[in-house]
Amino acid sequence: PGLGTQAQPYASLQYAISQPSTVSGDLILAGPGVYAESVRFFGKSVEVRGSGVWASIIDATGLAQSAVQF
Repeated sequence: PGLGTQAQPYASLQYAISQPSTVSGDLILAGPGVYAESVRFFGKSVEVRGSGVWASIIDATGLAQSAVQF
């Protein structure tokens, strides 16, 4: 799953958000790619920033839930 560093990033956005070390006010940078997952923020006020328009995509197709939940 990675260590959450630039050299060893987390493998998923949800994993990054759910870590106890991720707290409100943190910035999560999403690398280019398609993230086939649903993302829940669990009440954390974090910013998730992609790599550019159409470069970082959250795709929850087939998961029967919203792509992003707050």
